[in-house]
Amino acid sequence: MASMCLCHIVRISKGYEGDTDLDYSGALMILTIKLSSFGFNVLDGRTTTRELSVHDQQMKIVTYPTLIQYFGWVFFFAGFLAGPTCEYMDYIRFVENRVQTTTWYHSLRRFGKSLIFIVAVVYLAPTYNYFGALQSAWVTRSFWYKMFFVQLSAFLTRCKYYGIWYLAEGASIMAGLGFNGYDSEGHPQWNKLTNTNVLSCEFAQSLKQLTENWNIGANHWLRHYVYLRSAHLGSAKSTMVTYAISAMWHGFHPGFYIFFMSGSIFQLIGRQVRKTVRPFFLTVDGHPKRYLKPCYDISTWLVTMGTLNMLVPCFDLLYIPRIMQVWRQIYYSHFLIVAAGTIILHALKPTLKHLQKKRVERYEQKQKLVERKTN
Repeated sequence: MASMCLCHIVRISKGYEGDTDLDYSGALMILTIKLSSFGFNVLDGRTTTRELSVHDQQMKIVTYPTLIQYFGWVFFFAGFLAGPTCEYMDYIRFVENRVQTTTWYHSLRRFGKSLIFIVAVVYLAPTYNYFGALQSAWVTRSFWYKMFFVQLSAFLTRCKYYGIWYLAEGASIMAGLGFNGYDSEGHPQWNKLTNTNVLSCEFAQSLKQLTENWNIGANHWLRHYVYLRSAHLGSAKSTMVTYAISAMWHGFHPGFYIFFMSGSIFQLIGRQVRKTVRPFFLTVDGHPKRYLKPCYDISTWLVTMGTLNMLVPCFDLLYIPRIMQVWRQIYYSHFLIVAAGTIILHALKPTLKHLQKKRVERYEQKQKLVERKTN
């Protein structure tokens, strides 16, 4: 972690932005995930004082690897530069238990998906990117054009990652790594190293759903080796710690911290909305209401992706003056939307809780009447 942080600091001091020539920070980020998780796995293999989760039990390292095994995993070629990462025990199981099934179809599918996103980036990203929003001509555009520009630029920013992750996953599958058992019909599943689920990301109804399907390898690390291991601090604090570590992992440009701190606040507010508002779009026994639930789903998707896309300039522009220059042109809409929603939620929260309590009581009374009649 210290070596990676030093690398980020050196790059900032030299004025590097993005992926410059001979940039080794990406490889160090992957190594940080691998080596830190390895340390926890070794610790779990030697602990006798606490009960391990199912995941920790599966990944604990009881027997030390040989140097060849260790370096073979650390420098596994298909995922060394950009991921996907894999746990040490998954790699060893792959080496020791070769799967006798063809990988060509699954790897070529990933390569095909990668090509689609790469083409989108090559042809659209030169026009729709956040640096274009810094040009003087952009100021004269209408508000709605600027909003469209920001939303499309965010999608194209994600396309860069979709392209490289599918390419790396295809290479891993071609090498034989990524097998995840068989489905109910007996077909082999090659999704062990899947790093993103595009549709789940692009149609996410909450930041939680999006983060679970975006950069899955890194989020697996953050969940099992940061969030769950700091859970004793409480949900809110462990969420903030996780976002802070995630920002540090990405680097020390101010934009990363604005993005992740804002994201953590947005996610905490989203939890309150889901807990307080969502029950009214479901029946008391948890089934979705036929016409109301789709309205809730569409609304939460629009708010989630709309506000998230307005945060994405932090990742590309990196520095506060440039980020603010873009946000100023869209009137800080994402913060206004979240602030207004929070105020309304807190104003209505007691009433909504009371109404939900009444709904549950009426449902329970009806259930008791039905039971009496049947008896």
